Formats: sequence, C-alpha cells, structure tokens
Amino acid sequence: MDNETGQSDFFIRLPLLEGVRIIREVKSAFALYFWYIARTTVEFQFRRVRIGGVLGLSPHTDQCIADDLQRYGTFCSADQIRKWRRKLIRCGLIVCKRTPVGSRTMVIDSAKFPHRAASALPSWAEKCLAVCWAQRRTLSAKNAGSVADVRVPANCLPPCDNSKMLQDMELS
Repeated sequence: MDNETGQSDFFIRLPLLEGVRIIREVKSAFALYFWYIARTTVEFQFRRVRIGGVLGLSPHTDQCIADDLQRYGTFCSADQIRKWRRKLIRCGLIVCKRTPVGSRTMVIDSAKFPHRAASALPSWAEKCLAVCWAQRRTLSAKNAGSVADVRVPANCLPPCDNSKMLQDMELS
C-alpha cells in the first residue's frame, strides 16, 4: 500500500555504510535483522533513542518468522532464527521480551519513520530495555572493546543501581 509520499510501508531505510557494517558484524543474521526492520510498524522514543516495535510489539514465534523468510527464498529453520536472534541481541541491534506465545521484538536506533512523531514506550518495554542495557554495560566493562559496548548509547543507561530491576525481571 502506498502512503501519501508514494512510498510503501514495507521498506527498509538503512544508510549504505551502516548496512555494510551491520552485515560484516552479524554475518548471516542480517536476513533476520532486515526482516525485523521491514516489519517495524511503530516507533517509540526512549531517552533520545528511537525504538522500533516489530509488528506493533505483538508476540511472534520463530517458526512464523522462518516460514515467512522461506517464502522469500531464505531457507532456515526455527532453530536458526533463534541463533540469529541471539546474535542480534548480543550485538545490541535488537531487544526481545519473551512471552508464552512468542517474543516481542524492538529494534534499537530505528529510523524507519523519521517524519512521524514517536510515541512513548510502554512501561514493560522501558524496564526490558533498561535491564538489557545495564547487562550489556556490565558485559562491556568485563570485555573492554567488544562489540557489545559499541551499540549501547551511553545516555540511555540509568545512573542508578539496577540490581533490583534485574531481580524483578528474573521473577517475571
């Protein structure tokens, strides 16, 4: 479907150099990353960073993603999707929240709809992002110079101690 600007809502907006860097970083998982970007339907603002909600933050299963990618010619299984998703999480490109029906995925630094106003992030997603970025900051302190510290914007991390938040996430 075309919108008022003549562009389809099913598109990927990614600068060339950024795309090459991401492909070099995540290797074959770029197919899943592009799938996530193409299915970003809503953007949120969280501490000066745009977060894209894949499929409106509705839960989706690895098997559904694998079936969809196979329809477009990328042959993979649900296990491969799970491996790719873990790689994208480790690289700091996405954040996932597991649910009983599947997972909800958020794309970090989403710029798919730069001219649309971004809405506020739901509270459960804010908590998920804060915990994820705190864990990534701890990991990057242990492994100085690793990929994990490249993608996490420093101004997005809360200045407080996140041990209580980590315990809450483990309980839920």
